[in-house]
Amino acid sequence: MVGCAACSLAASAQDWKQQLDAGGGARDRGDIAESIGLLEETVARAPDDQARVRAMTQLGLSLTQAGRLSEAETILNAARLRAAAEVK
Repeated sequence: MVGCAACSLAASAQDWKQQLDAGGGARDRGDIAESIGLLEETVARAPDDQARVRAMTQLGLSLTQAGRLSEAETILNAARLRAAAEVK
């Protein structure tokens, strides 16, 4: 059973990473709305705080490109605070 749980976690982490990459790829292609949607879901599904900070940072970039500056500032500040808490 333990081996199966570890396999499931590894697959889930791989899926999460692919979704994070897809969100960045959508932004690179200029599909900002798709990027934001994927990255919002990626933030919600992050397997740990370090991954969540990474996804929040990417989401902040996409929000900035969409001109949603207030939302970008909020998400980027939250990512900064979460990252600083990890360091302590």
